[in-house]
Amino acid sequence: MVQGVLELTNSLGINHYFVSVSKQENQLILHSLADNCKPLNKQIQLTEVDALTYQYAVSEASISFNYQGEYYRFVDYGHPLFTFLKNILLFSHAF
Repeated sequence: MVQGVLELTNSLGINHYFVSVSKQENQLILHSLADNCKPLNKQIQLTEVDALTYQYAVSEASISFNYQGEYYRFVDYGHPLFTFLKNILLFSHAF
């Protein structure tokens, strides 16, 4: 499990969450760390992730994808989130 920043875009707009991220079987599990502010609990089927994109810059790295009509963008500011997600998502999309 790692923690990081999630930018979630859906039909209602963009929201930012500080989340814990873990993998359980073939799912990515997301839980907000501040449930009293904006609760978020999601289970993402890794085989249904679409439009997977990696971006890496000197000051930050990000991984983004679409899932069931929502756009997920995880921003990593020097924490192990990028490596953790990259390994999970690349493995789940291997041919």
